Amino acid sequence: MIGATLEQAMAANRVQSDGVASATDFIGERQIDSDTPQAFLVRAGAGHVIPGHFHAVDQFQIFVEGNAKLGRFELHPGSIHYTDAYTTYGPIIATEQGYAYFTLRPVSTTSYHQMPAEAKLLREARHTSGSKRRMLMGEVDEAAEAAAGIAPIFAQPDGVGAYRLSAAPGEALAFPAEASHGRFLLVISGSAEVDGQVYGPKSCLWAGEGEAFAPVVAGDEGVVAVLAAFGKQAA
Repeated sequence: MIGATLEQAMAANRVQSDGVASATDFIGERQIDSDTPQAFLVRAGAGHVIPGHFHAVDQFQIFVEGNAKLGRFELHPGSIHYTDAYTTYGPIIATEQGYAYFTLRPVSTTSYHQMPAEAKLLREARHTSGSKRRMLMGEVDEAAEAAAGIAPIFAQPDGVGAYRLSAAPGEALAFPAEASHGRFLLVISGSAEVDGQVYGPKSCLWAGEGEAFAPVVAGDEGVVAVLAAFGKQAA
């Protein structure tokens, strides 16, 4: 299990920016390809547009600040977006508030393919990748007073799923048994302690295939987190 808080990521000076949008590495590095997990926080200002594109890996995007539009979908804090590898999505258009979201992947990749320029590559990849080409959307209730426990947001037979996990102060989070492949835990509100480290909002942890999270114990205000689970083929 590995993890990082917002403060740790910022202190490590992992921010890359083009002057309009920025990305901060939490786990792994955006600029390398490897079989290790990857989590980074993207921030963008008003009107910023990410064109329609696809990646060569499965991924989650979880919005934590501001507002944006993804096609016909309105995105805001608590919006969850999942795509299989080689699945086109976008554009993502920031509103006047801008936005921030986490990208979570089971492996690190520099893969970014903009459409329609790379439509030929997409067609070729789909014949060999076995991608299910799903795009799944959901919302997480950020309110700490909502019922504690496990609340599925969406769950697929192959293990891909998103879950709202919450616990009262001093209680440990429970985890769904079906989410046994590689998965991220993103703290949405409150805080939790894991092996002596306190993880506040915008903290991220990863546990790999068959690996259990160490006890995640809620802090004084309880904790609400999203568990983003990948299927076996992506672990």
